[in-house]
Amino acid sequence: MKKMFEREVISSLGEADIDLLLVEELHVSSEFASWFVDRITDHELAFGALVGAWRSVSTHRGETDVLLIFQNTTAASVVALLIENKIRAEFQDRQPERYYERGEDGLREGLWDEYRTVLIAPQGYLDGAKLAKFDHRLSYELIRSWFDERSSDPRHAFKAKILGRALDARVHVWQRHPDEETTEFFQGYEEVCNREFPALGLRPKPERSASDHWVYFRWASGLPKTVYIIHKCDRGFVDLTFPSHTPSELEARLAGELEPDMAVIQTGKSSSVRLVVGSLDHQEPFDVQADDALAGIEAAERLRAFAERLPT
Repeated sequence: MKKMFEREVISSLGEADIDLLLVEELHVSSEFASWFVDRITDHELAFGALVGAWRSVSTHRGETDVLLIFQNTTAASVVALLIENKIRAEFQDRQPERYYERGEDGLREGLWDEYRTVLIAPQGYLDGAKLAKFDHRLSYELIRSWFDERSSDPRHAFKAKILGRALDARVHVWQRHPDEETTEFFQGYEEVCNREFPALGLRPKPERSASDHWVYFRWASGLPKTVYIIHKCDRGFVDLTFPSHTPSELEARLAGELEPDMAVIQTGKSSSVRLVVGSLDHQEPFDVQADDALAGIEAAERLRAFAERLPT
Protein backbone atom coordinates (compact mmCIF):
# COMPACT_ATOMS: atom_id res chain seq x y z
CA MET A 1 0.00 0.00 0.00
CA LYS A 2 2.80 2.43 0.87
CA LYS A 3 4.38 2.03 -2.57
CA MET A 4 1.11 3.03 -4.22
CA PHE A 5 1.40 6.49 -2.65
CA GLU A 6 5.05 6.81 -3.65
CA ARG A 7 4.28 6.62 -7.37
CA GLU A 8 3.97 9.68 -9.61
CA VAL A 9 0.56 11.34 -9.67
CA ILE A 10 0.49 10.82 -13.44
CA SER A 11 2.54 7.79 -14.47
CA SER A 12 1.97 8.21 -18.22
CA LEU A 13 1.04 11.21 -20.31
CA GLY A 14 -0.71 11.93 -23.56
CA GLU A 15 -0.85 15.05 -25.67
CA ALA A 16 -4.48 15.48 -24.60
CA ASP A 17 -3.29 15.93 -20.98
CA ILE A 18 -1.15 18.89 -22.03
CA ASP A 19 -4.00 20.25 -24.18
CA LEU A 20 -6.30 20.28 -21.16
CA LEU A 21 -3.63 21.91 -18.98
CA LEU A 22 -3.30 24.74 -21.49
CA VAL A 23 -7.03 25.21 -22.07
CA GLU A 24 -7.67 25.47 -18.34
CA GLU A 25 -4.92 28.06 -17.83
CA LEU A 26 -6.08 30.11 -20.81
CA HIS A 27 -9.55 30.25 -19.28
CA VAL A 28 -8.56 31.09 -15.71
CA SER A 29 -5.49 33.30 -16.16
CA SER A 30 -5.46 36.36 -18.39
CA GLU A 31 -1.83 36.80 -17.31
CA PHE A 32 -0.94 33.43 -18.85
CA ALA A 33 -3.07 34.07 -21.95
CA SER A 34 -1.35 37.42 -22.52
CA TRP A 35 2.10 35.89 -22.07
CA PHE A 36 1.17 32.94 -24.29
CA VAL A 37 0.08 35.18 -27.19
CA ASP A 38 3.12 37.47 -26.76
CA ARG A 39 5.61 34.61 -26.83
CA ILE A 40 3.96 32.83 -29.74
CA THR A 41 3.63 35.89 -31.99
CA ASP A 42 6.71 37.80 -30.75
CA HIS A 43 4.49 40.74 -29.66
CA GLU A 44 2.91 41.01 -33.13
CA LEU A 45 -0.50 40.41 -31.52
CA ALA A 46 -1.73 41.54 -28.11
CA PHE A 47 -4.22 39.58 -26.01
CA GLY A 48 -7.15 41.80 -25.06
CA ALA A 49 -9.95 39.48 -23.97
CA LEU A 50 -10.71 35.79 -24.25
CA VAL A 51 -13.40 34.77 -26.71
CA GLY A 52 -12.85 31.08 -25.99
CA ALA A 53 -10.39 28.21 -25.75
CA TRP A 54 -11.28 24.66 -26.71
CA ARG A 55 -9.58 21.28 -26.78
CA SER A 56 -9.90 18.87 -29.72
CA VAL A 57 -11.96 20.85 -32.23
CA SER A 58 -12.78 18.70 -35.28
CA THR A 59 -14.12 19.50 -38.73
CA HIS A 60 -14.14 17.52 -41.97
CA ARG A 61 -10.58 18.81 -42.46
CA GLY A 62 -9.25 17.21 -39.31
CA GLU A 63 -8.61 18.08 -35.69
CA THR A 64 -7.16 21.19 -34.04
CA ASP A 65 -5.61 20.18 -30.71
CA VAL A 66 -6.21 23.57 -29.04
CA LEU A 67 -8.20 26.44 -30.53
CA LEU A 68 -7.72 29.84 -28.88
CA ILE A 69 -9.82 32.81 -30.04
CA PHE A 70 -9.21 36.24 -28.54
CA GLN A 71 -9.66 39.96 -29.08
CA ASN A 72 -6.48 41.47 -30.49
CA THR A 73 -5.97 44.97 -29.09
CA THR A 74 -3.33 46.01 -31.67
CA ALA A 75 -5.83 45.91 -34.54
CA ALA A 76 -9.25 45.59 -32.85
CA SER A 77 -9.68 42.21 -34.53
CA VAL A 78 -10.71 38.70 -33.53
CA VAL A 79 -7.80 36.29 -33.88
CA ALA A 80 -7.66 32.50 -33.80
CA LEU A 81 -4.60 30.50 -32.86
CA LEU A 82 -4.92 26.96 -34.22
CA ILE A 83 -2.48 24.96 -32.13
CA GLU A 84 -0.97 21.56 -32.87
CA ASN A 85 0.58 19.86 -29.83
CA LYS A 86 3.29 17.23 -30.23
CA ILE A 87 5.31 15.34 -27.65
CA ARG A 88 6.90 12.61 -29.77
CA ALA A 89 4.37 11.54 -32.41
CA GLU A 90 5.17 12.00 -36.08
CA PHE A 91 3.12 14.27 -38.33
CA GLN A 92 0.21 12.69 -40.14
CA ASP A 93 -0.36 13.14 -43.86
CA ARG A 94 -0.76 16.86 -44.69
CA GLN A 95 -1.34 17.64 -41.03
CA PRO A 96 0.32 21.11 -41.07
CA GLU A 97 -1.42 22.05 -44.33
CA ARG A 98 -4.82 21.10 -42.95
CA TYR A 99 -4.34 23.60 -40.11
CA TYR A 100 -4.19 26.38 -42.72
CA GLU A 101 -7.25 24.98 -44.48
CA ARG A 102 -9.24 25.10 -41.22
CA GLY A 103 -7.99 28.64 -40.63
CA GLU A 104 -9.21 29.70 -44.06
CA ASP A 105 -12.55 27.99 -43.44
CA GLY A 106 -12.94 30.08 -40.28
CA LEU A 107 -12.25 33.28 -42.23
CA ARG A 108 -14.89 32.42 -44.83
CA GLU A 109 -17.42 31.54 -42.13
CA GLY A 110 -16.78 34.78 -40.23
CA LEU A 111 -15.55 33.00 -37.10
CA TRP A 112 -12.42 35.19 -36.89
CA ASP A 113 -10.78 38.09 -38.72
CA GLU A 114 -7.31 36.55 -38.89
CA TYR A 115 -5.57 33.41 -37.72
CA ARG A 116 -2.17 31.90 -37.04
CA THR A 117 -1.11 28.26 -36.94
CA VAL A 118 1.09 27.20 -34.05
CA LEU A 119 3.19 24.16 -33.18
CA ILE A 120 3.99 23.54 -29.51
CA ALA A 121 6.36 20.74 -28.56
CA PRO A 122 9.58 20.02 -26.65
CA GLN A 123 12.48 22.05 -28.05
CA GLY A 124 14.16 18.91 -29.35
CA TYR A 125 11.05 18.09 -31.38
CA LEU A 126 10.87 21.65 -32.74
CA ASP A 127 14.52 21.45 -33.80
CA GLY A 128 13.78 18.30 -35.79
CA ALA A 129 10.59 19.67 -37.37
CA LYS A 130 12.11 22.64 -39.20
CA LEU A 131 10.26 21.94 -42.43
CA ALA A 132 6.82 21.72 -40.84
CA LYS A 133 4.66 24.59 -42.08
CA PHE A 134 3.42 26.46 -39.04
CA ASP A 135 3.39 30.23 -38.56
CA HIS A 136 4.76 30.09 -35.02
CA ARG A 137 6.34 27.68 -32.54
CA LEU A 138 6.55 27.55 -28.76
CA SER A 139 8.52 25.05 -26.70
CA TYR A 140 7.35 23.10 -23.68
CA GLU A 141 10.46 24.37 -21.91
CA LEU A 142 9.33 28.00 -22.21
CA ILE A 143 5.81 27.16 -21.07
CA ARG A 144 7.18 25.27 -18.08
CA SER A 145 9.39 28.24 -17.19
CA TRP A 146 6.29 30.43 -16.88
CA PHE A 147 4.83 28.04 -14.30
CA ASP A 148 8.21 27.55 -12.59
CA GLU A 149 8.51 31.29 -12.01
CA ARG A 150 5.21 31.15 -10.10
CA SER A 151 5.84 27.88 -8.29
CA SER A 152 5.12 29.41 -4.89
CA ASP A 153 1.51 28.79 -5.91
CA PRO A 154 0.80 25.02 -5.59
CA ARG A 155 -1.33 24.96 -8.74
CA HIS A 156 1.45 26.47 -10.83
CA ALA A 157 4.01 24.17 -9.25
CA PHE A 158 1.86 21.16 -10.13
CA LYS A 159 1.55 22.23 -13.77
CA ALA A 160 5.29 22.83 -14.01
CA LYS A 161 5.79 19.28 -12.76
CA ILE A 162 3.41 17.86 -15.36
CA LEU A 163 5.25 19.65 -18.17
CA GLY A 164 8.53 18.39 -16.74
CA ARG A 165 7.17 14.84 -16.88
CA ALA A 166 6.26 15.35 -20.54
CA LEU A 167 9.87 16.38 -21.22
CA ASP A 168 11.27 13.27 -19.52
CA ALA A 169 12.14 10.67 -22.16
CA ARG A 170 11.67 7.92 -19.56
CA VAL A 171 7.98 8.73 -19.12
CA HIS A 172 5.58 6.70 -21.22
CA VAL A 173 3.72 8.92 -23.65
CA TRP A 174 0.40 7.58 -24.87
CA GLN A 175 -0.05 8.19 -28.59
CA ARG A 176 -2.97 7.59 -30.88
CA HIS A 177 -1.97 6.00 -34.18
CA PRO A 178 -4.53 6.73 -36.90
CA ASP A 179 -5.29 3.80 -39.18
CA GLU A 180 -6.06 4.62 -42.81
CA GLU A 181 -8.32 1.62 -43.52
CA THR A 182 -10.38 2.13 -40.36
CA THR A 183 -10.71 5.87 -40.97
CA GLU A 184 -11.85 5.35 -44.58
CA PHE A 185 -14.36 2.69 -43.54
CA PHE A 186 -16.02 4.94 -40.98
CA GLN A 187 -16.03 7.93 -43.29
CA GLY A 188 -18.32 5.88 -45.51
CA TYR A 189 -20.37 4.81 -42.50
CA GLU A 190 -20.76 8.39 -41.24
CA GLU A 191 -21.75 9.69 -44.68
CA VAL A 192 -24.56 7.14 -45.03
CA CYS A 193 -25.72 7.58 -41.45
CA ASN A 194 -25.96 11.37 -41.56
CA ARG A 195 -27.63 11.35 -44.97
CA GLU A 196 -30.24 8.70 -44.18
CA PHE A 197 -30.80 9.15 -40.44
CA PRO A 198 -29.85 12.67 -39.32
CA ALA A 199 -31.85 12.23 -36.09
CA LEU A 200 -29.09 9.92 -34.86
CA GLY A 201 -26.89 13.02 -34.54
CA LEU A 202 -23.65 11.20 -35.40
CA ARG A 203 -20.64 13.49 -35.06
CA PRO A 204 -17.88 12.59 -37.54
CA LYS A 205 -14.40 11.66 -36.30
CA PRO A 206 -11.69 12.81 -38.72
CA GLU A 207 -9.35 9.96 -37.77
CA ARG A 208 -9.63 6.56 -36.10
CA SER A 209 -7.12 4.09 -34.77
CA ALA A 210 -7.36 0.41 -35.67
CA SER A 211 -8.97 -0.33 -32.29
CA ASP A 212 -11.55 2.48 -32.59
CA HIS A 213 -14.34 0.50 -34.25
CA TRP A 214 -17.47 1.17 -32.21
CA VAL A 215 -19.87 3.98 -33.07
CA TYR A 216 -21.35 5.96 -30.19
CA PHE A 217 -24.60 7.85 -30.69
CA ARG A 218 -24.61 10.17 -27.67
CA TRP A 219 -26.45 13.11 -29.23
CA ALA A 220 -29.33 11.33 -30.93
CA SER A 221 -32.64 13.15 -30.86
CA GLY A 222 -35.10 12.18 -28.15
CA LEU A 223 -32.80 10.05 -25.99
CA PRO A 224 -33.45 10.26 -22.26
CA LYS A 225 -30.69 11.90 -20.23
CA THR A 226 -27.57 9.68 -19.77
CA VAL A 227 -28.92 7.04 -22.22
CA TYR A 228 -26.92 6.41 -25.41
CA ILE A 229 -26.65 3.97 -28.34
CA ILE A 230 -23.56 1.98 -29.37
CA HIS A 231 -23.09 0.10 -32.62
CA LYS A 232 -20.49 -2.55 -31.75
CA CYS A 233 -19.59 -3.10 -35.35
CA ASP A 234 -17.14 -5.98 -34.94
CA ARG A 235 -19.55 -7.94 -32.73
CA GLY A 236 -22.76 -7.34 -34.65
CA PHE A 237 -24.61 -5.72 -31.73
CA VAL A 238 -26.46 -2.42 -31.44
CA ASP A 239 -27.11 -1.51 -27.80
CA LEU A 240 -29.36 1.09 -26.22
CA THR A 241 -27.45 1.56 -22.98
CA PHE A 242 -28.88 2.61 -19.62
CA PRO A 243 -26.05 3.40 -17.16
CA SER A 244 -26.36 2.24 -13.55
CA HIS A 245 -29.19 -0.19 -14.26
CA THR A 246 -29.25 -3.90 -13.50
CA PRO A 247 -30.99 -6.12 -16.06
CA SER A 248 -33.88 -6.72 -13.68
CA GLU A 249 -34.29 -2.98 -13.06
CA LEU A 250 -34.27 -2.26 -16.78
CA GLU A 251 -36.74 -5.05 -17.55
CA ALA A 252 -39.08 -3.63 -14.92
CA ARG A 253 -38.72 -0.14 -16.40
CA LEU A 254 -39.47 -1.44 -19.90
CA ALA A 255 -42.26 -3.84 -18.96
CA GLY A 256 -44.56 -4.30 -21.94
CA GLU A 257 -42.46 -2.03 -24.21
CA LEU A 258 -39.87 -4.45 -25.61
CA GLU A 259 -40.27 -5.66 -29.18
CA PRO A 260 -39.86 -9.38 -29.96
CA ASP A 261 -36.25 -9.18 -31.24
CA MET A 262 -35.06 -6.91 -28.42
CA ALA A 263 -33.18 -8.45 -25.48
CA VAL A 264 -32.10 -6.92 -22.18
CA ILE A 265 -28.51 -7.81 -21.35
CA GLN A 266 -25.88 -6.66 -18.87
CA THR A 267 -23.03 -4.57 -20.32
CA GLY A 268 -20.41 -3.84 -17.69
CA LYS A 269 -21.98 -1.78 -14.91
CA SER A 270 -24.86 -0.86 -17.21
CA SER A 271 -27.68 -2.73 -18.90
CA SER A 272 -28.74 -2.47 -22.51
CA VAL A 273 -31.52 -3.22 -24.93
CA ARG A 274 -29.79 -5.15 -27.70
CA LEU A 275 -30.53 -5.80 -31.36
CA VAL A 276 -28.40 -8.35 -33.21
CA VAL A 277 -27.19 -7.35 -36.69
CA GLY A 278 -24.43 -8.48 -39.04
CA SER A 279 -20.83 -7.87 -37.96
CA LEU A 280 -18.57 -5.53 -39.92
CA ASP A 281 -14.85 -5.65 -40.71
CA HIS A 282 -13.47 -2.13 -40.46
CA GLN A 283 -10.26 -3.19 -42.21
CA GLU A 284 -12.19 -3.99 -45.40
CA PRO A 285 -13.72 -1.40 -47.79
CA PHE A 286 -17.02 0.11 -46.72
CA ASP A 287 -18.64 -0.29 -50.14
CA VAL A 288 -18.61 -4.09 -50.01
CA GLN A 289 -20.29 -4.02 -46.58
CA ALA A 290 -22.66 -1.12 -47.19
CA ASP A 291 -25.81 -3.22 -46.86
CA ASP A 292 -24.74 -4.71 -43.52
CA ALA A 293 -23.64 -1.28 -42.30
CA LEU A 294 -26.99 0.21 -43.26
CA ALA A 295 -28.77 -2.59 -41.37
CA GLY A 296 -26.79 -1.67 -38.27
CA ILE A 297 -27.60 2.02 -38.67
CA GLU A 298 -31.27 1.20 -39.15
CA ALA A 299 -31.15 -0.78 -35.90
CA ALA A 300 -29.67 2.24 -34.17
CA GLU A 301 -32.53 4.37 -35.51
CA ARG A 302 -35.05 1.78 -34.27
CA LEU A 303 -33.56 1.97 -30.80
CA ARG A 304 -33.54 5.77 -30.91
CA ALA A 305 -37.24 5.85 -31.83
CA PHE A 306 -37.94 3.20 -29.18
CA ALA A 307 -36.22 5.28 -26.50
CA GLU A 308 -38.05 8.41 -27.62
CA ARG A 309 -41.40 6.68 -27.03
CA LEU A 310 -40.57 5.54 -23.52
CA PRO A 311 -42.51 7.18 -20.69
CA THR A 312 -40.44 9.71 -18.76
